Amino acid sequence: MKLKNLGKFIKISLVLTLIGLISGTNLIFGNNLSLRVPLAEDVQVRLKALMIDEDASDSLVYRGEDAKKFLEDRNEFLHDTLVCNLSSENIDIKMDNDIISLDDVGAIYIKGGTHLDFINVQGPVLVVVITKPDAITEWYQAYNKENFPRSFDENGLGYNDTGVISPQSWIDKGVTIVKHSERENPWTGEPELEWLIDSMVKGEPLMGASVVRYAEKTDAWLDFTAVRGEEYHYHPNTPEDPNNPGQSIDGNFVEVYYVHEGMASIVFEENGEFYTMIMKPGDIFVARDEMRHAIVAMKGPYMHVVVQIPSTFQYGFLFKETVFPASDFVQSDGIKIPLEEVLRRNKPGIYKLDDIDGDILETLRARVTGAERNISHSL
Repeated sequence: MKLKNLGKFIKISLVLTLIGLISGTNLIFGNNLSLRVPLAEDVQVRLKALMIDEDASDSLVYRGEDAKKFLEDRNEFLHDTLVCNLSSENIDIKMDNDIISLDDVGAIYIKGGTHLDFINVQGPVLVVVITKPDAITEWYQAYNKENFPRSFDENGLGYNDTGVISPQSWIDKGVTIVKHSERENPWTGEPELEWLIDSMVKGEPLMGASVVRYAEKTDAWLDFTAVRGEEYHYHPNTPEDPNNPGQSIDGNFVEVYYVHEGMASIVFEENGEFYTMIMKPGDIFVARDEMRHAIVAMKGPYMHVVVQIPSTFQYGFLFKETVFPASDFVQSDGIKIPLEEVLRRNKPGIYKLDDIDGDILETLRARVTGAERNISHSL
């Protein structure tokens, strides 16, 4: 390179380096020389999330690449965080000098204030973050010996440790990792087919998550009850307190449905009106404020995850009320014919069943699908 051209190259390189120092980028000169510029301390990244419980727990859902980036770009988790591994691809987690790999569908629960690194996230994940846990803990009793002593006596169930692959030292520091294929139902001892994690697991997770999978391809819609028993139901916020007859628990229960594969039709009720949401992969449905709902149809191959905020296994069925079986509901007057027409159209969206071509209020859409937010995070 001539001396004059070399001088120009150096000047250009210095300018590009300065730009890199500001923006935190990797710079490449020619074909051989590259310079990795460290990120500035105040660099911010904006990730898309869905706010699903505004004005209460202010919980956030991260999906797709935003979920991966959320995990990989931090080593401190300020809030309670649930990570659902949606495949058998590896997630490698490092705490101190130890590494644990979750190589199957499962869950990782992280208590707020915990330090750890996600050094490898190969497959798809779903991440849910509770930013205001006080909205839950002010009324919620965690599952432990102090709050539920009879469950921990010699005839009690105690904690369900099946499937837990994180050692006690990690749990004590706020991290519980559960491998779904190794879980057992605590009441029957049979393999646990649905629940990835729940409140009866060590570590006292505030959130629980279940999964439903169907491997076969279906060209037509399939009645969901052919895959799993389902009821048209709701989750009461103020059930009667079993420890204080005549008094109610002033709670707040939220259920989040996430379709990872296939399609689903979920019917719900709002202000006495019936709707259905046709869900495609990546879609969210939020049931809160005692909203009646049920999944009624699906297309395979299919997989959904349901996250409950909070998990209430220790309360039995106190936070679930069945209205009637879902199979009876879809055959009822005013539901069957418009629902069949919506399914025939096969188009994702929200439909009012007595006016399937009518407009849907944006307030209702945001209420049941989550309000999209661009969340800034420091790197």
